[in-house]
Amino acid sequence: MMKLPTESVRLDKRAREQLLRLKRFTGIEHWNVLARWAFCLSLRDSSLPPKALSDRTAGVEIAWRVFSGDHSAFYSALYWNWRHQTENQSGDDGDLVNRHIQRGLGIMDGMRLEHVEDLFTLGHTTKSN
Repeated sequence: MMKLPTESVRLDKRAREQLLRLKRFTGIEHWNVLARWAFCLSLRDSSLPPKALSDRTAGVEIAWRVFSGDHSAFYSALYWNWRHQTENQSGDDGDLVNRHIQRGLGIMDGMRLEHVEDLFTLGHTTKSN
């Protein structure tokens, strides 16, 4: 069994607001689905995601098993592959997962998505390093 990068995802207040906005525009009901999109989008970038600027106490906490659903091994493998490919071997794994999701949410929010279909164009419109 693959090691989980974290037991739970903890996002800050800004990420919570972004999730609410994205949920409203895309019609996607569950935050974990949007967080998965954000996570994958951020992992495309080999740079280290920035540290959260605000306190996480007013944000969102999602258990890893809820975030990943039936695909825990898949999302774990994506994360560990990013760590290996970027040779980023330092840092707290849980914190890095949180930071990836927050960076991805920022990208998604900045694109001003208006419909769920807009999520499918993300891979074609964002630049990967």
